This record gives sequence, structure tokens and C-alpha cells, in this order.
Amino acid sequence: MPQRSSGILWLVLALLSGLVTLGVCGLGGFSIWHTHSNVQMAQAGVDRNMREMEQLAPIANLPQNQRRFQELNNLVREGLRMEAGFKGDRMVAFVIAGFSILPGLLALVFVGIFAMKRFSN
Repeated sequence: MPQRSSGILWLVLALLSGLVTLGVCGLGGFSIWHTHSNVQMAQAGVDRNMREMEQLAPIANLPQNQRRFQELNNLVREGLRMEAGFKGDRMVAFVIAGFSILPGLLALVFVGIFAMKRFSN
């Protein structure tokens, strides 16, 4: 009887590890999707501002265009900083999703221990 109850305990631990794996996979997948969309949004903003700067470059020395050119330059710098931050967040999301393997492996080990306890004589 103690072998059987011990086996059930390992099975419960395997189920809990499986639930943790499912939660971490879901969190990792959502965070990867969310941060990737943020990176794309920042890249699109930087590209749009760079194109406008290129169009404005030939006439940027005119007084009415100098201020707009400087604003675009500041927007590009800020956009590049934001993009770098979002890329760092995306790497953290990949790490979170990668760590979902650990509880999954533990679940497999716990199921194996359950099987050994349950079916051993």
C-alpha cells in the first residue's frame, strides 16, 4: 500500500509539472508574439521617419525645414532606442519560453517514477 500511495504522489507531481509547463509555454508564446509586434511597430516608425528624412535632406538647409529635419532626427534616435529595448524584451521572452522545457522534463521523470512505484512488485 505505501508503494501505491507513493506512486500516486509522484503522479500528482507530474500533473502539476505538466500544468506549469502549459502555463509557461502559453506565457512564453504570448510574450514572444507581443514583443515581436512591438519590434515590428518600432521598425516601421523608424523606416517611415528615415524615408521622410531622405526626402527632406536635399532642402534641409532651408530655415523652414531645419526644425522638421531635427525633429525627424530625434524621432529616429528615439525609435532606434525603443527598437533595441523591444529586441531585448523579445530575447527575454525566448528565454522564458525555453525554460518551459524544464517542468516538462520533470513531468516525464515524475511519470517514470510513478510507473516504477506503481508496477514494481
